[in-house]
Formats: sequence, C-alpha cells, structure tokens
Amino acid sequence: MSAWKSLALVAAVLVVGSGFLLVATPYVPGDDSDYQCAAPWRIVRYDTDSVRWGEPPVDEEGIERRCRIAAHDSVDLAGRTGTAALLVAGLSVLALARERRERRPVRTPTSSGRG
Repeated sequence: MSAWKSLALVAAVLVVGSGFLLVATPYVPGDDSDYQCAAPWRIVRYDTDSVRWGEPPVDEEGIERRCRIAAHDSVDLAGRTGTAALLVAGLSVLALARERRERRPVRTPTSSGRG
C-alpha cells in the first residue's frame, strides 16, 4: 500500500474516533452504581442536565459535576483527534502529490530550446 493511502486510512480512522468521542455517553461513578450521562456534545453545546432519568440520585450535584467534567474532557479530546485527522489528511495529500510528481515522465528539451 502506498504512503498516501496509509495516511488517508489513518485520517479516516481518526475522524471516526473523533465522532465517536462526541456521541458516546460517558459513565461516571455514583453512590450506588455507575451513572450514564447525556452525550458530551449535548452537554457542552446545550448545557443539558445529565440527571434526568428516573428517580433523582442522592448525589445529584456530584453526578452532574462529574458528567460535565467527563463531557468537556471528551469534547476536548474529540477536538484534538479531529485536528490530528486534518494534519494526517494534509500529509496524505502531500504524499499523493509527491507520488504523482515522481511518476510523471521527464521531458527533455529539444535542440531548438523551445520545449
């Protein structure tokens, strides 16, 4: 496999990973068991209340705080992963351009000097 294809594949995996980090609901420890938060993008973008399903837990404020921290960490990591994906995709384009330049036939000048 050529270098640009490998880099493009890595960039695609990073994009998928970044998207997963935005939508995967984190679990935070509660008093009784682990608690499932809302999606990180929803918490960060819309300031969603994570404590909303069923009976309110005893440690409601602590769970809400831990959900916000987990959401912000996840969105931060998703942003860094997306940035890495853009950089790797740029390297893939550069590798493709270099490969095409190397495959291009070399033109020799004519004796008249007019290419």
